[in-house]
Amino acid sequence: MRVDGYNILKHTYLFGEYHKVSISRYEQIDHIDGNKLNNQINNLRIVNIYQNNQNRKKRRDNSSGYTGVYKLKSGKYTAEITAYGNKKRLGTFESIEDAKNAREIEMKKLNENFGCLFRLNDQS
Repeated sequence: MRVDGYNILKHTYLFGEYHKVSISRYEQIDHIDGNKLNNQINNLRIVNIYQNNQNRKKRRDNSSGYTGVYKLKSGKYTAEITAYGNKKRLGTFESIEDAKNAREIEMKKLNENFGCLFRLNDQS
C-alpha cells in the first residue's frame, strides 16, 4: 500500500496508526503467530531485525525436520543457533531429540519471546 508516496506494508501501517507511533527503519512489525495474513493488532509487535529473524521457518532443504539441527555423516546430530549475527554451535548429540532439546533450551535463554521453536514437517 502507498502512504504519502511511500510503499508501506499493511501490518506496519495498521500498527503505527493504532498505537500512534512511527516505525523506524531499524524496527519491523512481527506477526506473533507467524501468520502473515493475521493483521489483528493483538497479533503485532515491534521487533528489531535480529528478533524477527528468529521467527524464520525451517529451510526447504532441512532434512532433520527441526530448525538448527543437522545430521552429521557419523550419524550423530549437531545443533546450532544464530543470534545477533553470531552462530553458536551447541554440540554433538547421539539423538535428534537431544540436539533439539539443547537448541530449545538455548533459544529460551537468548530470547523467550521470539523464535520458532520447532515445527516438524512444516510445509512453509
